[in-house]
Amino acid sequence: MSWLLHRVSEDAVLRGCAFHFRQAILRRIQHEGLKTQYEDKEDTSVRNWIKRLMSLCMLPTFAIGYAWEWLQQPPSTGNDTMDAKLRALASYFGHT
Repeated sequence: MSWLLHRVSEDAVLRGCAFHFRQAILRRIQHEGLKTQYEDKEDTSVRNWIKRLMSLCMLPTFAIGYAWEWLQQPPSTGNDTMDAKLRALASYFGHT
């Protein structure tokens, strides 16, 4: 896969892989106690926000900062405890 990346763009730098990136996010979701909200099929706001975080690794380098600016504020759930957990996930993500 890395040979293909360099074939498309010689300036491209491969750092890690999408699978392990997403696995790290899923582990942090469990650590923060957000698994139930992530798996909720009715209220998808939390799940969609987390999926967008996971997709950041697929963006071109120049677009990641712009997307993060938009994503760094998690959706409000109306539950103070849950909102604090989502902010903790966003903080972890922003510092990692």
